[in-house]
Amino acid sequence: MGFAMLFVPALKVGIIDLGARYRDYMPQLVLGLITLVLLASVYIVIKQRELNEMRRLLISTYAEFPLGREAYARDSMTGALDRRALPDILELEAARANRYRAPFCLVLSDIRGFREINTQSGNLAGDLLIKEVGKTLQLVVRKTDVVVRYGPDEFLCLLPATGCEGGAHFTRRVAKALEGSAQLRSVALDFGMAAYQPGLDADAVLAEAERDMERKRAAT
Repeated sequence: MGFAMLFVPALKVGIIDLGARYRDYMPQLVLGLITLVLLASVYIVIKQRELNEMRRLLISTYAEFPLGREAYARDSMTGALDRRALPDILELEAARANRYRAPFCLVLSDIRGFREINTQSGNLAGDLLIKEVGKTLQLVVRKTDVVVRYGPDEFLCLLPATGCEGGAHFTRRVAKALEGSAQLRSVALDFGMAAYQPGLDADAVLAEAERDMERKRAAT
């Protein structure tokens, strides 16, 4: 509108002369410009609302869960949450995701070739390896994320307000952290992931993460 208020009067008094051929198109051009500005404004408002919803979700997750997670048992070797806490955690995160209409990502990981490593180097070396991997995962995750020891050499990371794209970015950060560790430089993890969408069954999503890991493991 500001552009039109300056440009149209300038055309009328002859300060700007586009010629009769182009002057006929000025109303359409001005209307198009105004439409673009309005669309951009609507887009900004929508994105701002989505950002505010996401911020409230993260604040809620940080405010409620970190305090409650202290009530859950932890794995004595790795410090990650014990698997017995998983049903409650999934229920809580599913309810929060449904409320805020936001996904969360489940990232399952296990140590590639752990059985062979354990056989060749011994149980003590295997335990130290599991401990270091668990420590690394807990350093990479955000404060709002959850790390659960899911199996003997498996960990499950729950990433609130995150889809599969964010989960893939998380696995790349984990791989980079392993490469930067003197103890874990030669270690590789297999990952499987699935995203919970509002209204889905959280256990079914967890099962999909397990199937995704098996597919990727079979492809290597």
